Amino acid sequence: GVILNYTVLEDGRAAHRYVGYAVASVVAVRIVWGFVGRSYARFSTFVVSPRVFISHVTDMIRRRERRYVGHNPAGGWMIVTLLGVLSLL
Repeated sequence: GVILNYTVLEDGRAAHRYVGYAVASVVAVRIVWGFVGRSYARFSTFVVSPRVFISHVTDMIRRRERRYVGHNPAGGWMIVTLLGVLSLL
């Protein structure tokens, strides 16, 4: 939706607004799902401290990272960042 609005649709037109509303709705649903969803979808299971994130990235660079069922620390912070950027847009 963001790419469509950025590249194809004209600012201020109805289609641009509706695609924006759709993206905002998806972000809102994902944020709610992050608090009430199943275990692997909850933020509390995959959003870790910055120290754990840095340790994981360091281990990735050394090619000895731990395997995870669900989101790893880098993926968890990517999701938080993506939701934050989309919310700001």
